[in-house]
Amino acid sequence: MEPNGKDFKAPLNSIGSAARVFTPDDTAFVTPNADTPYSFLWGDLRAEPLVLTVPKIDDGRYYSLQFIDLFTQNFAYVGTRTTGQGGGNYLLAGPSWHGGPLPGISDVLKSETEIAYVLFRTQLEESLVRGAPAQLERAVSNLLDNAAKWSSSVDVDVSGTEVTVRDHGPGISEEDLPHVFDRFYRAAGARNLPGSGLGLAIVRHVAQTHGGEATAENAPDGGAVFHFRLPAPV
Repeated sequence: MEPNGKDFKAPLNSIGSAARVFTPDDTAFVTPNADTPYSFLWGDLRAEPLVLTVPKIDDGRYYSLQFIDLFTQNFAYVGTRTTGQGGGNYLLAGPSWHGGPLPGISDVLKSETEIAYVLFRTQLEESLVRGAPAQLERAVSNLLDNAAKWSSSVDVDVSGTEVTVRDHGPGISEEDLPHVFDRFYRAAGARNLPGSGLGLAIVRHVAQTHGGEATAENAPDGGAVFHFRLPAPV
């Protein structure tokens, strides 16, 4: 894998996403969809299987996970047209894994090769805001980068003019909660992690310059939740 290559998306066993729709200029696909942003996963199954958790998807919204082995065979699909909208936990295993059914696993998906590719598609829902595209993209990217520091699983919800990002990490201490958007502020648990303390400050600045707000809270069952809200266009 070439991290500096133009088609590099993410390291092995990490999901990479494109925060845009694809066009004919994107040559990684023969005919890319224009209404379903893509996410990508190269799964390394040599040591152990992977478990992919798919959340419940709203009725009427299309999504799919396409599983492809190194022979370019499509060996499984999870999504609207196959497994439905209810979500589930799917175990992705290579040919050397011979385990049986496991509690909490909706299905076992077997690849004929120890490296497998998963292509995610999620239908866009219209959400219109007015603002500076580069600034808005930077703010949302900073929220995602911050969440990814704390957990490998990140939940993202876009509803109307609000983006909600939740991680499944330790959450934010009551002492740190009022200061997470302050410039250069680093919580005690974050001082050994990459970053300058400006990422969340930029999020709040972008929200406020667009007439909105950025807030943070702890989820009742663990993890931190960040909200990025903008006013509805008039």
